[in-house]
Amino acid sequence: AYFDLKKYKAAIKYYSKANNFSNNYISFYNLGVCYYKRKKYFEASNFFKQALDNFGNVPTGVPTISKGKIFISYAFSVYQFDRNKFIKIVQQISPKELEGYELDEFTLWYLSNDFDHAIDILPKMFEHWSVDTDVMAMVFDVLIYFDRKDEAIEHINDKLESLEESSYNTRAEQRKLKKLISNAHYREKVISKFYFARYIFKDCYCIYEEQLTQQSENN
Repeated sequence: AYFDLKKYKAAIKYYSKANNFSNNYISFYNLGVCYYKRKKYFEASNFFKQALDNFGNVPTGVPTISKGKIFISYAFSVYQFDRNKFIKIVQQISPKELEGYELDEFTLWYLSNDFDHAIDILPKMFEHWSVDTDVMAMVFDVLIYFDRKDEAIEHINDKLESLEESSYNTRAEQRKLKKLISNAHYREKVISKFYFARYIFKDCYCIYEEQLTQQSENN
C-alpha cells in the first residue's frame, strides 16, 4: 500500500520488517525498488545485488520475480553512479535470463556502447515491443553506426504510420520522431532523458502481510 501511494520511505520500513522474517530475494528486490524510487541509487544497487545473491531463496506461496528482471534493475541502478562498473555488469549478462526483456536488453547494450549486441537484439525487440521515441533515438544511432540509415528511417516511418492510425492525439510524438531523423543533437537530448527501466520499477511484491499485520496489532 505504501509503495502504491508513493510513500517510499514508509515502504522501506515495511519491507525491512518483512526481511526480518526471512532474508529472501523478494524482500531485497522490494527494498531496491524503493531506494531507486528515492533516487538513492547506490543503496538500491546493493539491495538488487543481494537479491541476485539470494535468488531462489523464497518461502512457499510467495510470488516470484525473474532473475533477468533483477539483473536489469541492478544494472540500471549502477548506471546512475558508476558507468565503468555498469559496463562490467552488462558484460556478464546471460541472454537466456533476459528472454522477454528485449527492450531493456537493447538499452543495456546501447548504454554500454556494445552496438554489436545491440543490433543483434533489434529484430526481437521490434517483434515483441512497442518502441517509444527515446529508444527509437538509440535505434537510430545504432543503425547509423553500421551505415544503415535507410533502415533507421524506415523504422521511424513505420512508427509514424502506426501513430497516425491511433485514436489518440499523437501529433507531439510524431513531431519528435520526425526530428530524430535530421537532428543528432536532439537525439542525444532525448536519450539523456530516457526513463530508465520504466517497466521494471513499477511495482513491489507484498510478502509476510499477515505476519506484519499481526505484529502491528500486537504492538
